[in-house]
Amino acid sequence: MIPDLDLSVRWQLATEPPYDMGQLVQILMAIEKVGNLAAAAKICRLSYRHAWGMIRDGEKHLKTTLVQTVRGQGSVLTELAQQIVVLYRRHEQLLHPHVQGVAQQLNAQLQELYAQQRHILRLHASHGFAVEGLMRWQSDHPSGFRMALQYRTGGEALALLQKKECDVAGFQLPTGKYQDAMLRLYQDYLQSEPLLFVLLACRRVGLFVQPHNPLQIQGMADLVRPEVRVVNRQPGSGTRYLMRWLLEDAGVDADLVLNYGATEFTHMAVAAHVASGMADVGFGIETAARRCGLEFISLEQERYFFAFHQDMVNSAIIQSFLSVLRSPDYKHYMQQLAGYESEHMGTIYTLEQLLQQDLSVSL
Repeated sequence: MIPDLDLSVRWQLATEPPYDMGQLVQILMAIEKVGNLAAAAKICRLSYRHAWGMIRDGEKHLKTTLVQTVRGQGSVLTELAQQIVVLYRRHEQLLHPHVQGVAQQLNAQLQELYAQQRHILRLHASHGFAVEGLMRWQSDHPSGFRMALQYRTGGEALALLQKKECDVAGFQLPTGKYQDAMLRLYQDYLQSEPLLFVLLACRRVGLFVQPHNPLQIQGMADLVRPEVRVVNRQPGSGTRYLMRWLLEDAGVDADLVLNYGATEFTHMAVAAHVASGMADVGFGIETAARRCGLEFISLEQERYFFAFHQDMVNSAIIQSFLSVLRSPDYKHYMQQLAGYESEHMGTIYTLEQLLQQDLSVSL
């Protein structure tokens, strides 16, 4: 098994030689937390002398005071140091999903090169936390079976499955009135040759708003208010299509919302954008909102499926994949996800059965 690449973002001043601010910010955050340099040094596993030297070195490079000793109060951060900590946390939260996405793409490409020697399933899928759970399961259960994940929109994943450039495609399908509209977008890929569909989960979809909902957002009609800043998903994503249909049903010109504001490529990135204060509302799955400490307004429900070619159902690689979906460990992981319901998880359907089943559940 090829070890995964681990990418990270580094704060570095463009000096000669470059000055790495990573450890400095860590000690500043520890001081903010405990209010004492000696205790902060222990948290960071540094000697007091080393920690103090790092602060002095940082002040020299930044040409300002970062930490002050106040009689009776211990060590406190200056206003500038406090703002540096805020910026670091905010941008780490925003950049992490993007960095993880790049790392996943690079790792998937490496695994493609290794596929001839190993038992690797090429998984292209729309973003979701249950999909992330599959990769976590893989890292916790090393074996000959391995999944190489690349995030795509649902339509892109199905198109690549049709071309046999992946083994399994993950996509979402709204329940209720919007199911037929989404199926029309996918129909060329779903009907080109026989496919089977395995249900992963049902999940709640809705609006992400700031804690206590200060702008009193109630539904999609509020998104057109001039004071409301909206962060959107990228064109082509199933989430963006569903958002458009909900806006239109609310009597809103969807283009007034969707063609303005920031665009993000995952549910977590949308939630982080709202949590950072750079937007007032976003749209996506509940788990992302909960992880970022946001309030969630539930509006719709989706089913998430994995599709694969029917003639592959008895292959070793698909059977290994199905065994993961049906494993107790993975089911336990799914039960911890806010807004997800794992009833019927791992059940296989033909296209006809999928359309006839009412798999919506009470969430």
